[in-house]
Amino acid sequence: MNKEFYFDNLNKEFVMLNPLTPTPWLNYLGVHDYCAIISNNAGGYSFYKSPKSFRILRYRYNNIPMDRPGRYIYIKEKNDFWSTSWLPTKRDLNKYKYISVHGLGYTKIYCEHNGIKSEVLYFVPLEENLELWVLTIENKSKKERKIDIFSYAEFCLFDAMGDLTDLQYILNIATTDITKNEILDYKCLFADGEVKQVFAFTTKKIKGFDGEREIFIGDYNDESSPSAVVKGRCFNSVLRGGNPIAAFHLNVGLKPNSVEKIVFCIGVGDALKEGVKYKKKYSCFENVEKEFKKLKNYWQTILDKFQVQTPDDNFNTIFNIWLQYQCHTTFKWSRSASYYETGTHRDGLGYRDSNQDLLSVVHAEPQRVRNRILALGSAIYKEGCACHTFQPITNTGTGGTDYSDDHLWFVLSVTSYIKETGDFSILDEKIPFFDGGESTVFERLKVVLNYGLKQRGQHGLSLSLRADWNDCLNLEYGGESVWTTQLLYKA
Repeated sequence: MNKEFYFDNLNKEFVMLNPLTPTPWLNYLGVHDYCAIISNNAGGYSFYKSPKSFRILRYRYNNIPMDRPGRYIYIKEKNDFWSTSWLPTKRDLNKYKYISVHGLGYTKIYCEHNGIKSEVLYFVPLEENLELWVLTIENKSKKERKIDIFSYAEFCLFDAMGDLTDLQYILNIATTDITKNEILDYKCLFADGEVKQVFAFTTKKIKGFDGEREIFIGDYNDESSPSAVVKGRCFNSVLRGGNPIAAFHLNVGLKPNSVEKIVFCIGVGDALKEGVKYKKKYSCFENVEKEFKKLKNYWQTILDKFQVQTPDDNFNTIFNIWLQYQCHTTFKWSRSASYYETGTHRDGLGYRDSNQDLLSVVHAEPQRVRNRILALGSAIYKEGCACHTFQPITNTGTGGTDYSDDHLWFVLSVTSYIKETGDFSILDEKIPFFDGGESTVFERLKVVLNYGLKQRGQHGLSLSLRADWNDCLNLEYGGESVWTTQLLYKA
């Protein structure tokens, strides 16, 4: 077993004992519309449906220091303070015990410092558009401890491209308020999309809060030593333009060997409606446990659909757990957001990629695959070519006649779905063309194949056009592709 990280097959977790990984190692939390990307040091960001249009939490790409900001919880006792994840405070690892665990749909980060042990469980409930940070804090010493706890998250609200390229506008339209229920309410003036508000709360009575980044962090400062944490109090700041955050200050008293559980939540919706509803729900810790159990059962059901046993234990581990988890993650989020793909350029579905992604999960989630196939079919033009990227939310796309292979993957998707499910009725479904009109899926397949047969060069092989599966090929006009010819033959 590696001394710094290993696979825990019993719990289906990847365990990291050293926070200094070669690069931040990420997990994707969320099954339906809400996605939370989180690193082994609690860095990352969140979005609802679209990382471009409905970004919730902010992230600074290619940044020094790396992997900022994130979902941070600070613990302060007298003049000493640290974070429950190694970042951002970066305490001496000889005195700070750290373990980070990426599980199926959740991440846990453990730390122990000066007799205080903490665990933070991060997950997105199956049917809800929110994320939970579940803090369990334990006094391992023989004396009573009085500590202050601060939470911190930084918002984008909601236009990720504008946040990067038109910051002055973003700084003028963000607002934060606090309700009588101690729920922070975030609005973006002139928001014209599906998401117009988000909320944040904690289930414990708060001592204070902050909604403005510069107030909480302090001038010429950063997340490693926020002014509010150093001074031991928040400043109850609301925002009328600026950089919105969610920061809460709590007082906790811990008797020897006692344990306290606190939930922090960020979600999509109105603080006075959804915020009140979910604060009431998750103030009962049994509901947190029920939702986490539902999440674990969901992933177990997915994995149980297909298992193999070979003489190679390492192969079994990768194939039966982590390869399947990776395939479902790419199917759900279509590689549209990471620390390197910012989610602002390729928003939505890569056409080729998404057709490929569904091939690996059709056995486990046939209905979701069926819905995805119908969406991808509507990104095909009447002449038979397909968009290179497609956003079903807005029915917009890019590309068309310039890639030689995109449209052909649709044939493989439909036929693979039918072979797996026996559902021939999908062929009778009527779906729109991208440029107007409609046809059945069966007619769509014929249009695609006829277009592919027409796009051939002087040797009878498929024209490569701008590119085939090798996006960077970029041959001159008239170039032919053996690869696309093979795909056409298979289709």
